[in-house]
Amino acid sequence: MLNWYALFEFAILIVFCIGLGIYSVFQVRTKRGKLPRSIRFGLVIGWLFLLAVPPTVAAVMKIQNPPQTLAVAFSPDGRTLAAGASDQTIRLWDVQSGQLKRTITWPKYVVSALAFSPNGYFLASGSEGLSTGPTTSYDQRTIRLWDVATGQELVFPCEMDQVWALAFRPDGSVLVAATQHGIVLFDVPSDPQPLDVNHPPPLLLGHHFIDPNIAVRSVAFSPDGRMLAAASDQPPTLDLWDVATGKHLRTLFSSSDFLSSVAFSPDGRTLAVGSWDQMITLWDAQHGTLLYTLVGHTAPVVAVVFSPDGRILASSSRDQTIKLWDVQNGKLIRTLTGHTSAVTTIGFSPDGHLLASGSGDLTFELWADQTVKLWDVQRGSQVRTFTG
Repeated sequence: MLNWYALFEFAILIVFCIGLGIYSVFQVRTKRGKLPRSIRFGLVIGWLFLLAVPPTVAAVMKIQNPPQTLAVAFSPDGRTLAAGASDQTIRLWDVQSGQLKRTITWPKYVVSALAFSPNGYFLASGSEGLSTGPTTSYDQRTIRLWDVATGQELVFPCEMDQVWALAFRPDGSVLVAATQHGIVLFDVPSDPQPLDVNHPPPLLLGHHFIDPNIAVRSVAFSPDGRMLAAASDQPPTLDLWDVATGKHLRTLFSSSDFLSSVAFSPDGRTLAVGSWDQMITLWDAQHGTLLYTLVGHTAPVVAVVFSPDGRILASSSRDQTIKLWDVQNGKLIRTLTGHTSAVTTIGFSPDGHLLASGSGDLTFELWADQTVKLWDVQRGSQVRTFTG
């Protein structure tokens, strides 16, 4: 990402040096060898301008196009939190200490989706597309596989564009992507090798479930890995698919508004769907009946996720809040506030005690930073903030 601060700092420094050089050429001095008061005043103003303007202009530029955390994911052991952002990076944080363990750079691509493999060895990342500049044909892969221990990219030659969500099958054998061109499934190698960028393998196409002209915004595997739920566009529908055969099982409902997120409960009996109509709906996955409609957000719902025990549903919204709902009765438990921008992603820790949320908050320095907050679910309090 372009470093606006360095760019403006360098430009103004050049201008200042040119002015100082012109002055030196003319050698404007008094008889005492001192600079005239007006020149000294001009130099002071120049230095203040040099120090103050570049950060201000850079901050304004950054606020106009702020980086955002678009995806968060806990490792299966709960020790590592991964955060993908629009600044083309994936950051791995130590949950206990809050220390940054590793930064993985994915040049030119916005990181819009993350998923840990069930064994925790691999991290899959997806991108909604290029952020800057052209790429080679092999660099156009918007799904990548990374070694969590080393941060090295692994061989996973999948060709796809505009990935909105990723999910591993519970046994880790398949990775599913919600894309601009339908649902795509990829077989995951049991022992992927480090990628040699100088000798890349041929690109492979995954298996499409539905019409590739239909965009799918969110996907979720049932706990047994047999069914796949998908929130699609054109028109917005929630559909269930048989993973083994690719057969369409049923359409739970159609909506007049954009469906942003879908999640299976841990027991596989309930489906939660978030929508841009500011509501969340809970459905009986087996019979396709509506259980509850959760109303409370004042802006589009961006993400929904169940707690590991299935008792709580968390939802995030463009209204800058996170809401925790009781799944048994559909009532609001509490609202978590603290973000100053849309909460774009959320995720529970494996033990259900912590909830991570991502946003693009404005800090007290007036900088817009990709922010990840960690919350104590039981108390509803903020535990830690990761920025950078």
